[in-house]
Amino acid sequence: YGTYSVVPDVVDALAGLAQGTYNYVNSGTNYVAGSFRNNGAFVGGNYYVKPHLTLSARYDYFDYAYGTTPAPRAIAYVLMASLPYDNNIFVFHFNRTQDDIAGLSNDFRAEWRFLF
Repeated sequence: YGTYSVVPDVVDALAGLAQGTYNYVNSGTNYVAGSFRNNGAFVGGNYYVKPHLTLSARYDYFDYAYGTTPAPRAIAYVLMASLPYDNNIFVFHFNRTQDDIAGLSNDFRAEWRFLF
């Protein structure tokens, strides 16, 4: 994971990679029954419009390579607006996700959060 300030105090660029290997256990014997791995990456950015308004965007990609070809994958697109208020933050979050893990699915949702 890394962040680079493209324009100090105005625009940040974000990027990251992940790779994991997981063992799963046969519940009857407590022995490892198999393993799978996944790979992921994301890119994003923050734009500091004003001291009390930040706009963000992010693109995530995950490849669940657990033995099938082609490997199932998931993609997420995220847009956020953050509004700090009196040591708290209002966050408006818009997500669109796609995956083909159990057949192709698309999901869109909007959320409003209050962090304190």
